[in-house]
Amino acid sequence: MWFKNLMSYRLTKPLEWDRNQLQTQLESCQFHPCGAQDQSKFGWGYPLRGSDLFYFSVGNHILLVAKRKKNPTGKRGEA
Repeated sequence: MWFKNLMSYRLTKPLEWDRNQLQTQLESCQFHPCGAQDQSKFGWGYPLRGSDLFYFSVGNHILLVAKRKKNPTGKRGEA
């Protein structure tokens, strides 16, 4: 697997929530494409195709996918 833009973080404190809580929180901020009135959008995507989870976990490692989309200035709809 190759990454276009990878940011790696090492947490210094243990997480105080479980995987179900992580899934719920990421689900509430799911990525949706820009609408006609949106300048930009940010949200979480699926790290694995065909998966229903917003994270991929192996051992103590967690992979998250953040997505951001910006509409070109001329492409936005008028109010």
